[in-house]
Amino acid sequence: MRNDREAEKPKKRANWPIRIAAVFLAATIAFYVYTDIDAGALFGAGNDAETFFSPTDVFIQYENARDVFFFATENGDFFHATGTSVRFLSPSGQVRWETSVDVLNPFVTGNGSYIAIGEVNGRMLYVFGRNGLLYNRHFETQNILNFSVNRQGYASAVLKSGQSYETVVLDSSGTEIWRWMYHIPGIYPITTAISHDSRILANSTLEVSERLESQVFYAFLNRTEAAAHTDTIFMSTIRPGQIIPEVHFLDNRTVILISDSEISGMTFTGGSDIRGEWSETLGNRIDSFTVFDRGIAIAFGEGLINQDNEPAGTVNFYNSDGEITGTFFGGDRVTYLSSNGNNIVIGIGRTFFGVTDRGRVLWQFNATSDLSDVFILNNTNTILAVSQTEASVLRRGRN
Repeated sequence: MRNDREAEKPKKRANWPIRIAAVFLAATIAFYVYTDIDAGALFGAGNDAETFFSPTDVFIQYENARDVFFFATENGDFFHATGTSVRFLSPSGQVRWETSVDVLNPFVTGNGSYIAIGEVNGRMLYVFGRNGLLYNRHFETQNILNFSVNRQGYASAVLKSGQSYETVVLDSSGTEIWRWMYHIPGIYPITTAISHDSRILANSTLEVSERLESQVFYAFLNRTEAAAHTDTIFMSTIRPGQIIPEVHFLDNRTVILISDSEISGMTFTGGSDIRGEWSETLGNRIDSFTVFDRGIAIAFGEGLINQDNEPAGTVNFYNSDGEITGTFFGGDRVTYLSSNGNNIVIGIGRTFFGVTDRGRVLWQFNATSDLSDVFILNNTNTILAVSQTEASVLRRGRN
C-alpha cells in the first residue's frame, strides 16, 4: 500500500499497448452494467416471536419493478422514480410534488435528501432535492457511463464519446464547474464521488495497458484551493494489481475505497492534509455493502484462498478510522443490505433485520414473499417495503 502525494496529476507514460487478460477486461466492462433485482409478487407483513409489522394506508402499485426506483431520505420522506416521472412522498403517503421526466433506461442513485436519475449509456441526467427538480443536463455528444450525487446536490458523471472519456462535475444549480479529459490510451475512469461539503472530488481510474493498476486522484472543486494545484489535482492514491469500482465519502470528509482485494480509507483535514490512513486486506469476497453517516457495513461471502476468512454471511461494521465497531451474523449469506442515516437493514432471504451502526438488532421482519428493498423511514419503527409489483409503508407493533 502506498500513497503518492507528489503526483499533481495522473501519471503519463509513452507506449500503451493493451495487454490485459480477458478476465480483467470483462471485470472493467462489468462496472458499467447495471442489473435489476428480481423480486417476487405480492408481500405481506410477517411476524415472529419478537416483532410484528402491520400495513398502513400507504400503498403504491405498479406493473413491473424493472424501471421503478425508491429512495428514502433521512427525514423519512421518500422518492418514487420511474422513467417518466419522479414523486416525493411523506411517510403518511402525501404526495408533496410530482415532476415528469423522460428517461429511456433509468437508473437512480441517492445521497441524503437528493437523488440523481439518468439514462444508462444515455445522455440525460436529472437531479432532485426535497423541493423538486434542481436541474437537468443533456450531454449532446457523450453517453453517461456512471454518475453520483452528493448531499448538496452536486453531481459527477463519467462520460464516453467514441474512444474518448471525460469526468464532469455540476454544482447544485447544474453549472459545470470541473471537467477532465483522459488523453492517455489504456487509462479509463471507473467511478467518482464528491465529498458532502462539495470541496473534494475523488475519481477512480483503471490502467489496463502495461499492467493492471488503479489510481484514485483527488481534486479541489472550489477555486481558492484549486488555484494552488495543477489541474486542481492535489494528490492521488495508487493500488497496483487492484480494481477500485467503489469510492464513497462519509460525514467527516473520510473517503472509503473498496477494491477487489481490500478496503481502505483516510480523512481529509485542512488543505491537502490527511490523517488516519488505513487499509484492510479482504479475506472474503464482498456480497454487498452500504455506506452510512459514520462508517461502512460489509457483508462477506465466500472466503478467498490463502487469506484469513470470516464465516460467509458475516457483516462487519467499520468506523471512519477502519476499526470494527460491531458484527452481525444471521446464520446464512446476506442477500440485502441498505442504510438510512445510521440505521441499517440486513436481509437474509425473506427475513430482514433492522440494526444499529454497531450491529445491534432492533427488530426482525419476516416477509411472506420476495422484497427488492426495505427502507427505514422517519424512525426505526416505520419501514417502506418494496416488491416487484407494489410498495407499502409498514409500522412496527407488538404481538
